[in-house]
Amino acid sequence: MNLQLNTRSYRADAVRDRSLNLLDYPEILSDISNYSTFERSKSKIMHMKPSYLKEEVMELLEKTSEGRFLLEREGNLSCASIQEIDDYTKRASLAGILAGEELLIISDTLDTVENLKGVISTYEKECPNVYELTNKITNVSYLTYSIRSKLTPNGLVRDEATPALGPLRKQVRQAYDRVTNTLQRLIEANQLTGVIQDDVISVRNDRLVLQIKSNMRSKIPGVIHDVSNTHQTIFVEPFSTINLCNSWRELILEEAREVEKVLKELSDSVGQESLNIQRNVDTAAELDLVLAKSRYSNHLSAPVPNVNDHVKERPERIISVKGAKHPILGKTAVPLSLDIGANRPILVITGPNTGGKTVALKTIGLLALLNQSGIHIPANKETSIPVFNGIYADIGDQQSLQQSVSSFSSHINSLNDIIAFSDKDSLVILDEIGSSTNPEEGAAIAIGVLQYLAEENVRTLVTTHHTAVAAHAELSDLMKNASFTLHPDTLEPTYQITMDIPGGSFAMAVAKRLGLDPKILTLAEKYLPRDTKNISDMLDEIRNERQQQATITRDTENTLLESSKLRQELQAEIKYLSNQKSEIVHSFHESAKNKYEEAEKILDMARSALSWSKNIGPQNQDAARVNDAIEQIEKTISENPLPDTLFEAPTGQGFSVGDSVVIRDLDLTAVVTSMEESAAEVEVTVGNVRLFVGKNRLSHSQSPDISDNTSANTPSISYPIPTGNLELDVRGMRAEESLVSLEQFLDDSVRAGLSQVRVIHGKGTGALRQAIRSALKTHPLVNRYESETDNAGGDGSTSILLN
Repeated sequence: MNLQLNTRSYRADAVRDRSLNLLDYPEILSDISNYSTFERSKSKIMHMKPSYLKEEVMELLEKTSEGRFLLEREGNLSCASIQEIDDYTKRASLAGILAGEELLIISDTLDTVENLKGVISTYEKECPNVYELTNKITNVSYLTYSIRSKLTPNGLVRDEATPALGPLRKQVRQAYDRVTNTLQRLIEANQLTGVIQDDVISVRNDRLVLQIKSNMRSKIPGVIHDVSNTHQTIFVEPFSTINLCNSWRELILEEAREVEKVLKELSDSVGQESLNIQRNVDTAAELDLVLAKSRYSNHLSAPVPNVNDHVKERPERIISVKGAKHPILGKTAVPLSLDIGANRPILVITGPNTGGKTVALKTIGLLALLNQSGIHIPANKETSIPVFNGIYADIGDQQSLQQSVSSFSSHINSLNDIIAFSDKDSLVILDEIGSSTNPEEGAAIAIGVLQYLAEENVRTLVTTHHTAVAAHAELSDLMKNASFTLHPDTLEPTYQITMDIPGGSFAMAVAKRLGLDPKILTLAEKYLPRDTKNISDMLDEIRNERQQQATITRDTENTLLESSKLRQELQAEIKYLSNQKSEIVHSFHESAKNKYEEAEKILDMARSALSWSKNIGPQNQDAARVNDAIEQIEKTISENPLPDTLFEAPTGQGFSVGDSVVIRDLDLTAVVTSMEESAAEVEVTVGNVRLFVGKNRLSHSQSPDISDNTSANTPSISYPIPTGNLELDVRGMRAEESLVSLEQFLDDSVRAGLSQVRVIHGKGTGALRQAIRSALKTHPLVNRYESETDNAGGDGSTSILLN
């Protein structure tokens, strides 16, 4: 029984692997490997396969999202300094002694891995999956420290590596000097003139020797270690330096033993940690694989998915692809959008040759494979692709001359395998089903296969040229049509898929465009089977009706869109009026108050003039009438005083830190950053500017929601827009607050059509004046500015001429 299960599992894997090749998966892996920085991770990528388990797919996608986050925050995290050190660690584990250069390579690699772990550890909360991956890395920093403390950057053992090595090397140098000094004296001796071939000290067989002419060998007794190629020179170690050289060589050997002891100690440490070192390097390769997939996802400009929504298990197993592009085609690809619903698991795609049908199949299949490999897919974020337990494809001509397998036989064998292993949790992709045989029988087989898959609820995308298959799909409750069409004028492919509309092959139209003799086309139409013609006519009629419905639907959607836009604009205006109601009422109140005061002033002037006229002239009836009129006006005004509480400003209470508020007199939105309940002012920020503003000048920025079903009987209220003021008084304000007020004042003044205004800033220390005039110097709304005349305030105010 277990053998049968293993055999079936092996066959299912083989069918899935064959589908990977048909869907261009290896080409994608090759592209991804170019984004890795470590040779071992390149190998891992090229052997990578999709996961068919939902939990694994979610983890893979989350790792890629975290990798993209890390790349955004830390730039190009690289494993390029990591080298393959398995051979070194294996040799060390077998008691081998590593060279200094090999130990340094191990140290550099371990340092790089440890640094990567350190960087990622700072993002434990943001990148939990990648952080968990780096937890596999064992801390062996003591080993790298030991290597670097005992070896120089070029791999030599340091003098201080052991207590004996430094003094021993000093003795070696001294012994060497004794030998060379003795030999040098021999070279310089007068009695050896003409005996020495070359006055340099040479080394032969690890011994220090002199170069003596062959015919003068008897002049310097010693041991001959070598002879030149020309036999003109012999290399002699004089008897007088043999003992000195022996001492030097003994010290060298003792030094070598001490160096070997250090290298042995370091190599043993590497051997003891070999398993941890190999695991660290392998973890770094896994990390580089994650980063390579992240870089590739960035290259595709793929949106970062919400994993829980992206692979959420849906009972209906809907495939919904929006704006997808084949990764290999890149920017040249026409975006593809299609849906396979819950109750119609079969999508039949028809259309002309080279119209985009096969590319559409490969796009959907490849995106599903990439998704289950943890790679973000190049499609709109609204795209939803379930996790499939198998993705099976039969695409292209797979005939084999060696095995005497025809195209039709190959397709049937593939169909047998796919049907054997697919179920309701699988995705099946079939290209040109029922081809490579008699059309009538091929169409019948195609319909039978699709009906079987539909009844088994297997998600299936299929392309066909058989009109009978498209007609069957149109009449079936388990299938639906989609089509690629040609441009109506040029008959060139549009590569645009249209859902729910069956397509045609356009063979006759294309043949006509390509110049086929009209007589042949006439004969072809004559011999076209009646059934085929009837089905084509039926599909044409359905296609035309669907296109008309699509046009009506599109027009309706545009109308609804315009209505929605108008509604939003109206709601925005209502919201604006609601927000500005207090300011408008306040403006009217101030305007009425000013006119009331002006009327009282005019009345005072009239009363004064009448008094003067009484003093300088005789009484007359006109003066009496004027006096009566003034008294009547005074009575009317006294009986109708201007209410003091006509406008009640918000109290400014109930604010909290973080609240969004409006500075009413400046019409600016701000955020409360600091406040005390007992204080009259609160600190707010407007953009990057901090201000202290009185609570009575603030109100909450959120107005009551405008209900969509506002009563139609609600009266509409309109308010005239207040005119601009001629002057702005910023005395008592801080410099930052005054600049905000100035900006709003200048804008309101230009809107109101004013050409000249002034700002009252007072004299004081001059800081406020300097801030105001610095802002005016470069302001685009200001033509020029200057101090007011002495009787108008002098340097205490600034006159501004507006553009």
